[in-house]
Amino acid sequence: MLALLWNERDERVGWVRQHSEIVDAHEGDAPRFKTMAWKRVIDGSPRFAEVATFEVANPWPMTRSRLVDRILSTSFIAALPDAPRKVIEDQALALAETLPERFDYPYRTRVWIYERH
Repeated sequence: MLALLWNERDERVGWVRQHSEIVDAHEGDAPRFKTMAWKRVIDGSPRFAEVATFEVANPWPMTRSRLVDRILSTSFIAALPDAPRKVIEDQALALAETLPERFDYPYRTRVWIYERH
């Protein structure tokens, strides 16, 4: 058996969608879960067959400052030069200011289970 799990931002929530817009604008060609390229590779392999998929809510306790840190720690954002990273930090701070000091970040854990042939 092979189980693959990802925590995905729940973009059905407006401010979470804003978080994604801030980050995704800088992703370039970085490998990302949301492209589903990983799934095409596994589904194209004769070695594995998908037997189940499901998702569960997985809210994470969060604060404004942790949200800003989370955005800035995204690998391709952390690697940017200072000037563009500062613009992103300002965007992240503006987003954080719209939220309570402490809140739950709405993640969904998505799970795929495969059986090896």
